[in-house]
Amino acid sequence: MSSLNNPVEFLTKVRQALTLDLVPTNQEQAVFVDLVHKGFDKKYIVDTRAIDTRGEAIKLFLGVNSRMREINQSPAIYYHQWSSNAILRRARNFVHEILGQHPEGLLHEMFLRAKHSSGTSIGVKFSDTSLEAKNAWPYSGTPACVRLWEHYRNWDSDLYTSICNLNEVSPHREETVTVDGSRATTVPKTNRIDRFISVEPTLNMFFQQGVMSLMTEQLEKFGLSVIKDQEVHRGLAYLASVTGSYATVDFSSMSDSLSLSVCHFLLPKDWYSLLFTIRSHRSRLPDGSTVDLEMMSTMGNATTFPLETLILYCIAESCVVTSKGYTNVLERLSKNCYVYGDDCIVPTSAVGLFIETCHTVGFVANVDKTFVSGPFRESCGGDFYRGRDVRIFYLKTLPGSRKRRDQEAYLYSTINGVIRMYIKYFGPLAYVYDKQLLTFLFKELHSVTTLVKFVPESFPEDSGITSLRDAQRLIRAYRLRPSRVGVNQHGMLDFPYLRFDFPFRAAVHDGLRYSTFLKSRTFTCLEMHAREYKRRECGFYVERRARYGSGNFLIGPCNYPSQLS
Repeated sequence: MSSLNNPVEFLTKVRQALTLDLVPTNQEQAVFVDLVHKGFDKKYIVDTRAIDTRGEAIKLFLGVNSRMREINQSPAIYYHQWSSNAILRRARNFVHEILGQHPEGLLHEMFLRAKHSSGTSIGVKFSDTSLEAKNAWPYSGTPACVRLWEHYRNWDSDLYTSICNLNEVSPHREETVTVDGSRATTVPKTNRIDRFISVEPTLNMFFQQGVMSLMTEQLEKFGLSVIKDQEVHRGLAYLASVTGSYATVDFSSMSDSLSLSVCHFLLPKDWYSLLFTIRSHRSRLPDGSTVDLEMMSTMGNATTFPLETLILYCIAESCVVTSKGYTNVLERLSKNCYVYGDDCIVPTSAVGLFIETCHTVGFVANVDKTFVSGPFRESCGGDFYRGRDVRIFYLKTLPGSRKRRDQEAYLYSTINGVIRMYIKYFGPLAYVYDKQLLTFLFKELHSVTTLVKFVPESFPEDSGITSLRDAQRLIRAYRLRPSRVGVNQHGMLDFPYLRFDFPFRAAVHDGLRYSTFLKSRTFTCLEMHAREYKRRECGFYVERRARYGSGNFLIGPCNYPSQLS
C-alpha cells in the first residue's frame, strides 16, 4: 500500500528510515545528522490548518514596519547619531563612490534599461506574464509612475507605437489605471511561516527593473556580481570553516529593513529621489486593509536586492577600515568583504563592529544563521564544517494531485536529493547499498511506475534519476526495471524523461517583440523570432523522449564531494 496519499504516514516512514541509515561514527557525521534532524522536514507541510503560516508572515512584516516607523518618526535623533558615527559617514562615501556620476541624468539611464519582468504584477495574472500580457492596457501604476510613463512614451516613441498597435487604440480605452500601491501576499517558505512579498503595480515594476539594472552594473564595477557571487560565497564559507578568517552573517527580514531615513542618509539625493518616486508608498493586506510602508522597498520590488547589497557592503567595508586603525573618513574603497543580498562574509576581526553598526541603523542579525567562531560556516546555500560540505536535502511537501506522473516526478526529485545527501555522508561508493530510505523511496516509485527513468545530470531533477554513473549499481541493489534506451543510426541515445509542460499557447506580436529587441540588451533573438508563447493556465507532467550523445550520456566529470570521514 503506497504512502503517497497519506502525508503523515509518508513523513513518518521517511524519518524512521533516516534514523536507521544515519548513525554517526565521527564528529563531522554527528554535525550532519544534527542538521538533518533539525531541518530535514522544515519545508514539508502536513496540515495547513495546524499553523497559520500566512498570518505569521504578515505579523512579522507588520512588526518590522512598526520598527521602521519608529526610526522614520525620529529623524533628528537618528541623523545626529548617524552623522557623529565615523563608520556610517565613511559608508556613505563608499555608497556615493559605487553609484558614481551620470552626466546624462539618472532618468535617462533608467529609461535606457527599463523593461518588464517575467513575474506577476497588479493587473497581470501569473498564468500569463508574457511581453504581450504585460503591455496589454490598462497599465497599473502609482500616481508618480503614471506621470513618469507619460515622459517615457515620448522618449521611446517606436516602442510606444508598437504598444498602441498591440492594444488597437480606441478613444474609449484607458491606457493607465492609478492604484494606491502594492498588493501584499505570501508564498510558502517553511512549515512554520510563509514568505511575505509585495506584488507591485506594472509601471512601478517596469521602472524598478531599469534602476535595478543600473545599480547592478555599478556594483559589478566594484566586484559585486549578482550572478556569480553565490559560488564565490560558498567557496569563502568553505575556506572560513577551515581557517576561521571570515565570519558569515545573515540578517532577519533584511528586505523589509531599509527604512526611508537610512536610505536618505546614505544615498545621493538624486538616487534617493528616484527610488522614492518608483516605490509603492502603501500596500493592501490580504484582509483588505492598507498599511503605509515605512521602508524604501519590500521583497517584490526589483530594487530591493541590489540596494541591500550596496548598503550592507559599504557598512562592512567601513567597519574593516576602522578595525585596521584608519581614521580618514575619505578612505578609498577596497575589496575586503563579500555581500550577496543579506548574506555577508566579513573578516572575523571586524564582524563584531559590523553587527553593532548594523543594529544602529535597524538591521538585526539572525543569530541562528550567523557564525562568528567555531568550525561551521553557512552562506548562499553552502554549509561547511571543517571544510566538509554538510548541506542537507530538504524534503518538499507531497504533491496535492494524485496523478501518477505528478507523484513519479516528486519521487524522482526526492530520490535525487537524498542521493546527493547520502554521497556526502557515506561517500560515492558506499551510499548505494543497504539504505533503508532509498529502499522505501524506490518501493514507492514502483507503485506509480513500472519502469524507472534514468537521465543525464544536466536534466531537471524531476525528469528522472540523474545518477547515471551509478545506474547499474542502483538497478542491481534495488532491483529496478529501467526504461529502454535506444540508439539511432547516428549513435544518439533515445530515452524517455518527464517534463512539466503548459499546453495553452498564444501568438506573439511581432512589432512589439522587435521594438523590445532593439531597446533591450537582454532580449534574445530567440524570443524575438518566437511564433507563440506558453501560457501557465494549466500545466501537467508529460513523458517525452530525448536524443543525447552517448558519450555525454554515460561519461562526465566526477563532481562528487568527499566522504565524511
